[in-house]
Amino acid sequence: MGEHYSHLSLAERRVIDEMFQASIPVREIAARLGGIAGRSIVRSTQS
Repeated sequence: MGEHYSHLSLAERRVIDEMFQASIPVREIAARLGGIAGRSIVRSTQS
């Protein structure tokens, strides 16, 4: 329970959106971002 979660900045969200619009796969976007942001993207897109 002691995990700390941070929110993505507007600039980070825009970068992610641009990558999505360019049809870059989610896992590649996550790899480029690395860290918690990348894991969060992968986790949020899994069904």
